[in-house]
Amino acid sequence: MLDDTTAVVVDHDTTAVDVATQADANRADDAVADLGLPVDGRGEPTTDDVPFDLTLDAVDAAAPGPDVSGDRGTDLGVETPMDVGTLDVPATDARALDGPTDVGRPDATTVDTSEPDVGNDAADAEPFDAGDPRDADACAAPSLLCSGACVDARFDRAHCGSCDRRCGDAERCAAGVCAAWTAPSTRLAGSYGTSCAIRDDRTVWCWGNNNRGQVGAGLPASVAAPAQVAGVTDAVAVAAGSAHACAARADGTVVCWGSNTTGQLGAGDLLAHVGPQRVVGLTDVIEVTAGGAGSCARTRAGDVWCWGRVSLGSAVLQTPARMITDAVGLGGGRNHTCAVVSSGAAWCWGANASGQLGDGTTTDRVTPVAVVGLAGAVGVATGDTHSCAWLLDGSARCWGRNDGATFGNGNTTSSLTAVAGTLLTGIAHLTAGPNGTCAVRLDGTVWCWGNNDGVRGADPRRPRTIPSRWGAVTGVQEVRCGEEHACARLIGGEVVCQGSNQYGQLGQGLLTTPQAPTRVPGLAGVTQLGLGETSICARLADGTLACWGLDDHLIDWAPPQRLVPTPVPGFDGVLGLSMRHGYTCVRTADGRSRCAGTFNADGQLGDGSTTERWGPVEVTVVPRGASVAPGTRFACARRADATAACWGLNTWGQLGDGSQASRPGAAPVLGLTNVIEVQSGYDHACALRDDHTVRCWGHNDGGKLGDRTTVAYSTQPVTPAGLTGVTSLAVGDHHTCALRDDGTVWCWGQNSYYQLGATGSARNGPTMVGGLAGVTTLVAGANHTCAILRDRTLRCWGINFQSQLGAGEGMSATPVTVPGMTDTVAVAAGPAVTCGARGDGSVWCWGLPFAGARGDGTCSLCRVPVGVHW
Repeated sequence: MLDDTTAVVVDHDTTAVDVATQADANRADDAVADLGLPVDGRGEPTTDDVPFDLTLDAVDAAAPGPDVSGDRGTDLGVETPMDVGTLDVPATDARALDGPTDVGRPDATTVDTSEPDVGNDAADAEPFDAGDPRDADACAAPSLLCSGACVDARFDRAHCGSCDRRCGDAERCAAGVCAAWTAPSTRLAGSYGTSCAIRDDRTVWCWGNNNRGQVGAGLPASVAAPAQVAGVTDAVAVAAGSAHACAARADGTVVCWGSNTTGQLGAGDLLAHVGPQRVVGLTDVIEVTAGGAGSCARTRAGDVWCWGRVSLGSAVLQTPARMITDAVGLGGGRNHTCAVVSSGAAWCWGANASGQLGDGTTTDRVTPVAVVGLAGAVGVATGDTHSCAWLLDGSARCWGRNDGATFGNGNTTSSLTAVAGTLLTGIAHLTAGPNGTCAVRLDGTVWCWGNNDGVRGADPRRPRTIPSRWGAVTGVQEVRCGEEHACARLIGGEVVCQGSNQYGQLGQGLLTTPQAPTRVPGLAGVTQLGLGETSICARLADGTLACWGLDDHLIDWAPPQRLVPTPVPGFDGVLGLSMRHGYTCVRTADGRSRCAGTFNADGQLGDGSTTERWGPVEVTVVPRGASVAPGTRFACARRADATAACWGLNTWGQLGDGSQASRPGAAPVLGLTNVIEVQSGYDHACALRDDHTVRCWGHNDGGKLGDRTTVAYSTQPVTPAGLTGVTSLAVGDHHTCALRDDGTVWCWGQNSYYQLGATGSARNGPTMVGGLAGVTTLVAGANHTCAILRDRTLRCWGINFQSQLGAGEGMSATPVTVPGMTDTVAVAAGPAVTCGARGDGSVWCWGLPFAGARGDGTCSLCRVPVGVHW
């Protein structure tokens, strides 16, 4: 990625707990014991279906009952309030309409509202929430003992906050308070290798598999970072199908793009369209779904219209046909669709070979049929061969195929009618993918189950038959499952994804697979910071660049100094930012890289010349799709084929091509393949490979190549000694640090200013930084280093002559906590200034500033973080 030592995307873990502490480990052990699960000799659970992940969130390890993490019913902030009415409306109100485009009346006219038969498969399952009614004297808070049984007072509608408080018919119990039910947001979509999201500015951005144009852009076939869908600036809902996508706009119209072999774009033809095409005749739409061969939309009045192929073997509808009325929620699977109506019943149509329509048969249906055994539903989620509905009481019921544990009820027994689904309670929203299901709870956490890489994450066990916490992500508004990945949208607008990344569907700009929920850059707020010697730049969610301070990078020549953050012309659609010593590079949505900076005598700008340039120039010495990491008078890049190439000054072999000849053209780094990331320092560079090992080349003063030799330099890559499991790099001027997968940091090179996190002389091999654990993000300035921890606090160490550490006086060989930097999501370190972004979108800087470094026109020394005037 473009993120070098001075520019880092948001952190890769949102947990507020440091799992390395002994106290947390003890609490995790207690949680295992409380659940009654078998443990091995180390006290770890041995069952294949442990409903939590100790490696991600030890304190919140217990199955979702008492919330020991401290979360107390995060306000989900979901949009589009909807009155679902009372639950005694006759099911016959869910009727098809008359008219030439109606597909007829549903096959069933009544709904079975009797007590659902959950079957013997779930009857003996242990209660998922804490507080077993058989031990009435041991109700763990917030469970209450009501009528001889322990109930979770956060979510129980009959005992909401207290035993004698019952919520109304159209109310839910959220955090112990009765509140009106609201429809879930539909601003996030995930399908077969493709993801889409609506940003706060109502533009649509997609990424991942683009083999049929479903990302809304031309080639390449895989788009690994969010790309804007042209012409859609007022979206209110988005959906992604197998090879196409659709969006509802604020004016009530719908546009679709991608494959159209079965008329799924609704444009009145069967031609594929890379750009958005308006669906014929639709108005007042507020929700859309996209499946394998068809699409559907729900209007504000509750009408559901579909087009394409509504069932396997059925006729192709090139324009919309009305399917059902009175709908309050919609779910679209690969080849079937379901809708929930105001009575709390659900109706489905389409393919039914696995019983996914829930009508007790395996007969495909062109017209809607009622789901048997379901009442009180407020929403529905559909996968390939299964469906689930969540109810007003926070529970769920599922039907269809379950051999992949997609029901989440502790077994793999399929059902042709609705049966008790996931053991989870307090459900606010469900989503279903081909191989898994996920739920957002009312406390803002995500729980998943099934046979899906996005569900399992780093855990190879197949499948998960009961819910497991999805990372340590909180404050979730909605979640969407693809085939082998899942994404969640947070209250602040950020999107995090996990699972397979074969097509770039995690949105990280690379085709690697992170093992934990990872934030997608470019979708909200300040997503990246960069620091030069006298200037600061921020990449914003809309893809623009705003800079302030003295323009040492010759970005646009005028004005030479910006007292406040100012948009910079010529830098649009920015997906990555990197700055170092008077040198700025960005990567844009179309795969281009552009650089600007002082001088070009060594050809470091990458345009193949040694001519001095003013303003940004396109990097032409490497193909599109490369991620450029500028050094000092040279640069390196990770190319799209996972190799590395460098250009510019080569006095110390920093180009890695086996020579010391400087050149304006790119030279391949010898023998370097499978590269994930490249970073450049003052006169050396390092690369992270996909086997999580590191290679370095160039000047070796102070041992900054890390191979425990004392040679002056190396013109080709060498391996730092004994270093494995590396997840990211931070390269300073004359030192290098690596973050390992266990959350520890290891550094080597010069140590004149304690930038290695230790006292003493230079180290020519990796040495662990003491007193530091649970690190998620790492950056290096010229002579200091900073790390964001899992609890989102910020620690820095090294030189402090200009207050780069933001705390105390003098250098520090041990990490110090930067005061006031809580909820830190991004950090950047320059030679004499450090800046961090917090979760609320604010930016804070400290150190020896130049005029305007604070963003408010001042230039005094800031010894502690000071907010930038944005």
